[in-house]
Amino acid sequence: MRIHIVNQYVRLPWQDGGTRHFLIARELVRRGHDVTLVASPVNYASGRPEQGVSPGLAEYDGVKVLWLETPPYRSHSVSRIWNMLVFAARVMYSQAAAKLPVPDVVIGSSPHLFAAVAARRRAAAAAVPFLFEVRDLWPLSLQEISGFSDRHPLIRIFRRAESSCYRHAARTITLLPNAAAYMEAHGADRGSVRWIPNGVELQPLPEDAGGEREGRFIVTYTGTHARANALETILQAAGLLQERGYGDDILFRFVGRGSEKGRLQKMAQQRAPGMVEFLDPVPKQEVLSVLAGTDACIATLKAIPLYRHGISLNKLFDYLAAARPVILAGDSPRNPVELSGGGIVVPPGDPAAIAEAVLRLKAMPEAERREMGRAGRRYVERNHSIPVLADRFEQVLKEVAG
Repeated sequence: MRIHIVNQYVRLPWQDGGTRHFLIARELVRRGHDVTLVASPVNYASGRPEQGVSPGLAEYDGVKVLWLETPPYRSHSVSRIWNMLVFAARVMYSQAAAKLPVPDVVIGSSPHLFAAVAARRRAAAAAVPFLFEVRDLWPLSLQEISGFSDRHPLIRIFRRAESSCYRHAARTITLLPNAAAYMEAHGADRGSVRWIPNGVELQPLPEDAGGEREGRFIVTYTGTHARANALETILQAAGLLQERGYGDDILFRFVGRGSEKGRLQKMAQQRAPGMVEFLDPVPKQEVLSVLAGTDACIATLKAIPLYRHGISLNKLFDYLAAARPVILAGDSPRNPVELSGGGIVVPPGDPAAIAEAVLRLKAMPEAERREMGRAGRRYVERNHSIPVLADRFEQVLKEVAG
């Protein structure tokens, strides 16, 4: 089957960030499918062109990637909207996209809705099924995370685009376990929603190198440093632990980049000097090695109703695959930390609860902590490995394109 996947923010294993589509595409290629990813060479986190990637058609491990040139941008600015619009226009109208062989199915992924609309139109032009993959609920995420009003012009545009994509999709793929009812209420056909969460490319576990062997209990966060990640809550917890005399015993490590990183670094100096370190992002294929040097991992969510529809954070699957206990500060049903028994879930926006969870893990016998980590690893092996996700994708493809 010839499959086109439109996702502006495709990442490759030797780059930092989520590699979902490349890894699933590579597995589908191994099974005999012909897969082309359509993406932009501009890095979504920095807004600048990615080194070593040029506009045009390239191939990596049998997966073809059409890189469409788009302008650089600054986060939280009009230039980012312009970047999205240029990408969508080039998906629909560029000569490079027009030269691609006619697909059997087009998948439009929604890091933003303009790209999904462009994918829908390409599918219509080729008279082939369109699959709408929903990564985040737009525009609901903008409203609940950033406070946009229902009357904001961008929200109105996104609401129409969202409804159009749902109504025209042969199937809707969601990464969120509890989002089907929301999608059906906004235009998806009843019974057409399929859950295919994020996952991880499983690698052999490296030799244990937990931070406590070096005298400090290390808690690591990996990923984007943005407003939606609520990372200030971790720094507030670090401050509480320092006040209680644990400054020399615990280290919080942040690995990644994002628009909030500078502010978080200043906050760390003020609240918990000496307890927090910030490291540059690493390629996806090196994340496991980074996590081998930690004792626990952490992810935080905002205390907003959005997460009632579920979560599928890439970082959580990295953490669980590394067999490290996870602290999740968030309120979201059917989350992988709770389902796996691979960590501790505490309420969002509660630094004291995070601090207590860190102390609980630190005081836990090493054998018990290891078993908690192994429970998480077993869970992702059964439910979130790339072959498992590819099986689910193949099933949906067969439903719509034989």
